[in-house]
Amino acid sequence: MTERKKNKLINMNSLEKLKQILEGSKLSSRDQKALVDLFSSAKDEELEPVIKLFSENPEWIEKISHNHKIKQEALKKSDANLWQKIIQEEESQLRELEK
Repeated sequence: MTERKKNKLINMNSLEKLKQILEGSKLSSRDQKALVDLFSSAKDEELEPVIKLFSENPEWIEKISHNHKIKQEALKKSDANLWQKIIQEEESQLRELEK
């Protein structure tokens, strides 16, 4: 992320910052909207770690988007096995982050 973009983000609320970051991602506008909707009820202080993660590691934008989509699919299908696989994958990703 360029210095100019970082400075612009400083003056926005957290949801606007998130939208700005997502607009610069490889996600489709539909997937961007889905993530904005997902995070829209979060408080600014809850969004700050997400903004930091997405700013510093943009590859996580696609990982989170993918994870959200497969969770939605598991819920629609009421597929407990798929849900369990998703949770296991999340745990693995969290362990990766902690390293």
